[in-house]
Amino acid sequence: MLDGSVSRSLGRLLQPLRATPLEVEQQVIFATQLATWVWLAASDKIPEALAPHGQPLPPNEVGRIFRQLRSLPALRGNGDAFIADDSLIHAVSEAVLGNLLHEARHLVKGGFIGAEFVDEVLIALGSGAGRSGIGMFTMPHELVQLLIGLADIRPGEEVYTPFDDALQLSLAAAQAGASVFTEMPRYSPLPYLINLLTKQQIHVNAGRDPITHPSFVDGPRLRSFAKTVSFPPMGVRLPLETSDRDLYGRFRERTTSSSVLAARHVLAQTQRRAVILAPNSLLFGAGAERSLRQDLVHGGLEAVIGLPPATLFGTAISLAVMVINLEQAATHVEVLFVDGSADRFHKRDGKGRTTLTGWRELLQAVNQRRTGDHVTAVPSQVIEENDYQLMVSRYARSPMIDAVDEALRRSEVVPLEELVEFIRPVPARAAGSAEELPVEALEVGVPDLPEYGYIRNPQKRVRLEALKNALRPLDILISVKGSVGKVGIVPPDLDETWVAGQSCLILRRRDGAHLHRPHFLLLYLRSAIGKASLERIASGTAVPLIQLRELRKLLVIIPTAQEQAAAEQAFGQLVTLQQQIEDLRAQQQQIAAGFWPLPGLANAGST
Repeated sequence: MLDGSVSRSLGRLLQPLRATPLEVEQQVIFATQLATWVWLAASDKIPEALAPHGQPLPPNEVGRIFRQLRSLPALRGNGDAFIADDSLIHAVSEAVLGNLLHEARHLVKGGFIGAEFVDEVLIALGSGAGRSGIGMFTMPHELVQLLIGLADIRPGEEVYTPFDDALQLSLAAAQAGASVFTEMPRYSPLPYLINLLTKQQIHVNAGRDPITHPSFVDGPRLRSFAKTVSFPPMGVRLPLETSDRDLYGRFRERTTSSSVLAARHVLAQTQRRAVILAPNSLLFGAGAERSLRQDLVHGGLEAVIGLPPATLFGTAISLAVMVINLEQAATHVEVLFVDGSADRFHKRDGKGRTTLTGWRELLQAVNQRRTGDHVTAVPSQVIEENDYQLMVSRYARSPMIDAVDEALRRSEVVPLEELVEFIRPVPARAAGSAEELPVEALEVGVPDLPEYGYIRNPQKRVRLEALKNALRPLDILISVKGSVGKVGIVPPDLDETWVAGQSCLILRRRDGAHLHRPHFLLLYLRSAIGKASLERIASGTAVPLIQLRELRKLLVIIPTAQEQAAAEQAFGQLVTLQQQIEDLRAQQQQIAAGFWPLPGLANAGST
């Protein structure tokens, strides 16, 4: 945590820039360039002719000096700290430049510019509008420490940190005594500025995409590093030709997924241990993602840590950490799964931000391979049987999961696919759309699935090209996207045609199955066992989802005929109680509406 005086220093530099047309990231970087310029001059690191003096400097003069600083040998390869677009500099008036330099001299004289100032810069980029650029990849301090700790860096080791735009992982690795090498697709002065301010000698190649144009090579081969720590860009798609034209034999999958290609690149340049921060989609996706996971499981995957949502600044996307031990690839037969989203490992600040308070405990769990609540070791054979799924929720232990597994072990169970057919909804359009379609129906969406009783009459009308997969009485609907796991049952009588919304699947009882009446299944899916089982197979990154192949295998306790009859009777009681609740609510509204009504408006102002 920065103290109050230090945390205000960047704010004082940014204040004169608020009225300029520069974007937040441009303001932060330009202010940092000026502060670094003044700091270098005060440290006698640059010639007197290139130092800022007390007299006002016009923008073109600043641009000229910056160009000369870029080729200055004294900056030891970090001259690109002063790369700047002339149009950016000219967007700042001479008066504003004067104010900036005055503030910078004051802060340098007070000792506020240096390594600690870098923390302020990264915080500024990681919050507010700045996260649209480099800020997208800034990480909170505790997450950086976890990743570096998992890499188990030893002094003198060569460590590779690709995609490290903000140099956070690189700095932490350098502080652990490593010789650090990084490259990133984005061409920015920031990593070079950080190198200067922290007095580090990190080998930086900015503007080089490690996937398409790796720069650390030994002739026709990629350079190999002892350890790699990486947070690759998320959600980026690359041309299919990327894998086709690779000169180094890195890519086994022909894919556009940057997550898969980045992981393959990391493995190709690592000798002993790799730590990768990746989106959850890499843990459950089909195709190229599955192919990668299969190789990882049999090629040294040591641990997977699931992180809570909103661990990063400005996004709720859930991430996971994969730890790969390439030295023990042949003998490694178990993978440690750690549920870092458990309450004991983090806390929320009430503003949508999650702090990984238990990062040291997570690190200790992996390093010592201690199993227990929320931590379990799973044989690679079991992962193979689960189609190489690596979602932590599937494997990590907790009292709830242990109780569910014990209940299932004591009972006779069958996969859900033996009880029901799975029917997908037909795409529909809202009624009244410009292109009229012949069939009109009522669509049941996730909000229409009640907590108790039958599904009530849905309100949304849609049109279809043809009537297919219409709902039948006593069909069960389950939401598989967004608010996953919600269920509802269609009433026994329908006055109109109903169809399912796109976020739902239809579960229809199979003829001859153990299930004579579907009420038992509805109550089972709503029970503690059912909810925990559904949560266990939920996946997704920004939007939770349940994949059909996972839902098919969901284990369901086979009910006796007596249990099915009791479930139907209990459901009838729930329906009666729900109707009584609605009748009482209507009475409340009628009583409240009797006071101070508006003339001519029935029930207006009821509460």
